[in-house]
Amino acid sequence: MNGKEHVPLGVTDLIGASLELFFRKFFVFFLIAAVPTTALTLVSTLLQSDVINSPLVAGPLGGVSVEYVVSVLLSGVAALIVSGVITLAAYDLQQGKPLAIGRYLGRTVEVLLPLIGLGVVLMIVSMMGYLLLILPGLYLSARFWVMAPVVLLEDCGWGALTRASQLSKDYRWPIVGAILLIFLLLFVVSLVVGLMVGLFGGIAAAIAGVNLIFVVLLQSASSAVTYGLLAVFTAVLYARLREIKEGMSVADITRVFS
Repeated sequence: MNGKEHVPLGVTDLIGASLELFFRKFFVFFLIAAVPTTALTLVSTLLQSDVINSPLVAGPLGGVSVEYVVSVLLSGVAALIVSGVITLAAYDLQQGKPLAIGRYLGRTVEVLLPLIGLGVVLMIVSMMGYLLLILPGLYLSARFWVMAPVVLLEDCGWGALTRASQLSKDYRWPIVGAILLIFLLLFVVSLVVGLMVGLFGGIAAAIAGVNLIFVVLLQSASSAVTYGLLAVFTAVLYARLREIKEGMSVADITRVFS
């Protein structure tokens, strides 16, 4: 790092700061994520209910339907939009600024094409790493993890992967550790949701129409927490890397966007 003393990322502090911000403004982040995820979960559930009736590709692992492909694509786009809005909201909330959802949404939609394109590239590259072994996949994910904030805040466009790689240099293994901790927390959330389905699903199933509503609400809540926490974690990580490498505060980072 140009002869300078190596500054630790501070994984536990990073996770702590992410959780503190997320739960301090839980209802804000949850509602931002819950509205689109609820609608999307309902649409996906209805589409996939006929998954075996319209096969797109048949193979040894079964059919892949048009409905399934559509639901996956919708899920990906929704995740990017929610992530973008929450990332920008997180920075304003950190500074005590009022929320401006329309502005966040407008900015996210403005850069949605590179977000989607680079997201697909990143997913393919990471999956190739996971197919080799788990660690290469995690390393590649860590290398490019802050791609979305770079696209949103630095106007790098299609060069965002290169910029994200520059920011993560010298910190990729600590980022891997932080990612694993975040996903461990989300795994616990999924276990709780599964437990709730097991405990109350039978009761809901006994009432006509309630079972579908119950499943949709639980899946939506779980997805909202997942999207929200991952977006907040990514925003905090990006700010930390900019602070370490460039001495920039959150106010400095968002000034160009404001």
